Amino acid sequence: MLASAVAILVTGGEIAEEDKSVLLVLLLRNKAHTLPHFLAMLDALEYPKKRISLFIRSDHNEDDTVELLRKWLADVESDYANVDVEVDERNEFYASDRGPVAWTDERFDRIIALKEEALKKSADFDYVWFLDADAFISNQETLRYLIAKGHAVSAPLLTTVGPYSNFWAGMSQSFYYERTPDYLPILERKKNKRGCFEVPMIHSSVLVRRDAISKLTFDNEKVEGFQPPKDDIIAFALSAKAAGIPLHVCNEQQFGHIMNPLEDDSQLEDDYEKLRELRLYMIADGGPVPRRTDMPLVPALPEEKHLLGTDKVYLINLRRRPDRKAKMDACFDELGIDYDLVEAVDGKQIDENYLDREGIGLLKDYEEPHSGRNTLTYGEIGCFLSHHIIWKEMVAKGYDKVVVFEDDARFEPEFLEKMDELHEELDRLKLEWDLVYLGRKIMERADESFVDGSRLLLRPDYTYWTLSYMLSASGARKLLDADPLSRMVPVDEYIPILYDRHPNATWKAAFEKRDLQVFAVQPVYVHPTHYTGEDGYFTDTEWAEAAPPETLLKDEL
Repeated sequence: MLASAVAILVTGGEIAEEDKSVLLVLLLRNKAHTLPHFLAMLDALEYPKKRISLFIRSDHNEDDTVELLRKWLADVESDYANVDVEVDERNEFYASDRGPVAWTDERFDRIIALKEEALKKSADFDYVWFLDADAFISNQETLRYLIAKGHAVSAPLLTTVGPYSNFWAGMSQSFYYERTPDYLPILERKKNKRGCFEVPMIHSSVLVRRDAISKLTFDNEKVEGFQPPKDDIIAFALSAKAAGIPLHVCNEQQFGHIMNPLEDDSQLEDDYEKLRELRLYMIADGGPVPRRTDMPLVPALPEEKHLLGTDKVYLINLRRRPDRKAKMDACFDELGIDYDLVEAVDGKQIDENYLDREGIGLLKDYEEPHSGRNTLTYGEIGCFLSHHIIWKEMVAKGYDKVVVFEDDARFEPEFLEKMDELHEELDRLKLEWDLVYLGRKIMERADESFVDGSRLLLRPDYTYWTLSYMLSASGARKLLDADPLSRMVPVDEYIPILYDRHPNATWKAAFEKRDLQVFAVQPVYVHPTHYTGEDGYFTDTEWAEAAPPETLLKDEL
């Protein structure tokens, strides 16, 4: 049991906040696939369960929602102050249902009635928390944080694949969503847009303070001064506006994630795939997704592994970064990808003796384009050598094509389908290719155009990163034959030199043969988990110790 008083670090200093009583409202329908993760995160919430009472309703299910709910309650019910649960175990549709996820008037009437009931029962609590079962609260301090902020009505920012979230920054005159310039800076947690912001709409995870409860409603017919549509979250937002109660969304920390909504004609199986895509997104943000092990994983992990249509998939990972390997392992498990681990050459283990022994030299007149540094860092050398190991093995073992990943990759939705499309496109166009970028940094003012007859492949201009690429046997030989170790540059400078799109003519002149046939997918299939300047960004290359230039300057070209 946690102490009854705690200190929480928030903007402006430490705020002591006693443990308030909270009524947690859970309304569940067809959520058997999200509950194993949702409940695991709820179990991990850092807030005394004896200060939380549960209000749970579930009906009109066609999956195992009720079974999983009962399993969970049997395990945790005694931990909570009180549990008010009503479930209808008849697996039936609403009379007006068009499918298991469609929002009909009948379904709106039911959800509105349940939320109104919860509002009435919350009058004796300090707070009521309306939490959807597809809103995943991974930050264990979320409830404490929101209470400490002191807003009458607030929500933690929850993100997902794409620009959807649990708040609106604008509302149209007809009371529906309206995009405004404030939306993306709050969603993306820009440096000047971190805090708690007043917005016209929050949903899916909403905390309401006791003094505001009696002034709010989810019933469109009870909203004063407006005539909203039959929609619980719109009615709630307009009732707050009518009562002069501001709604706040808070993004100072990363609090969790939310499922993208389904179209009314969707089936539950469609949501399963959305959950897989969200898990991949969550893994990139914070590692393997928590799950109650007594509940099934939906959708299940693929039983058979594959190699993305190639001879080998490689993952480059530093031994001292097991956190990154754990993330990539979880991603590959979700995608059913088999891979070979390449232990990265660690820049921290490289010294002048190593450089002499391996015959590694710096390209004459090398100067780092951004900092002006006239040498490589040991991390950059280690990164190059790690890729070089793969190129050598590919040639030695006679592989026709391979895929390479560094260990900070975030996969685009439908990654596997996109890889299939890539193979089909290369075959259809009969392209002679050496390397295809799957993820890269597109430089400003890039002059790029799609390959004739393709809406997928283009000829890249000067580009950065070796985050992920597919390499052919001919490409590996060309990368090795240019003898890069004796006149080294960073690997993501070297590749553009060999396909003759590097802006530095002096560097290019050092490599006479520059005929690497390189293509890139657009949009990219793989992003870095974090971009420069974002929370959690770290590089093992640029920030490493620099090698003495006099040690590396061996090339006389």
